Amino acid sequence: YSSADTQDLSDEKTSDKITEIETREQSILNEVIGTSSKEYPYSWEEIRISEQPIGRIVTAAYLDCTGADVAIENAGGIRGGIPSGDITYSNLISISPYGNVIVEKELSGQQIVDMLETSLEINRNCGETYEKQKELAAKGEDPYQIDFPANSGSALQFGGVQAEYDITKPIGERVSNVKIGGFDIDLSKTYRVISNNYTAENTIYPALANA
Repeated sequence: YSSADTQDLSDEKTSDKITEIETREQSILNEVIGTSSKEYPYSWEEIRISEQPIGRIVTAAYLDCTGADVAIENAGGIRGGIPSGDITYSNLISISPYGNVIVEKELSGQQIVDMLETSLEINRNCGETYEKQKELAAKGEDPYQIDFPANSGSALQFGGVQAEYDITKPIGERVSNVKIGGFDIDLSKTYRVISNNYTAENTIYPALANA
């Protein structure tokens, strides 16, 4: 079928039902449920390269909801931001559109540090790709002839964790001064870690998947 052919294939009853559903849902999606004094923007590329304010918002919500020690969210699980001013259900659904659920697992301090290291390497690879894409765009070439790494969506946003990064050091030595809840991390201690169910099963982080 050509595109033109398909224009005559619509069914009136089906079309009316779709309109009914869209009208019903629009009234829900437009409902104002809060306000924000500042904007928390979203960028598909930037959230794969570094920690972002919207990532902090999502993970802070996980911590507030559960009281866990650490919260993580994969970059691919965040798909929108928060505007300045009124916040609607549509805004929240745009941030997390996949219908995931929260999963709690127990990980050692060392396993959490290892996850920080892995995520940081993904950030680095994504950053290099993004710079190459921007160089191509500046030359008037197609930037998307270079793809982001296949695991780009597995870069993590963190809550409850503070750390220092030195990307010039070898993998495994880039993360230092890690704190959880404001205290120095205990590598042998067990911590409660919250994530969405998709991330909890991500084999890029084997300790998390197997916990």
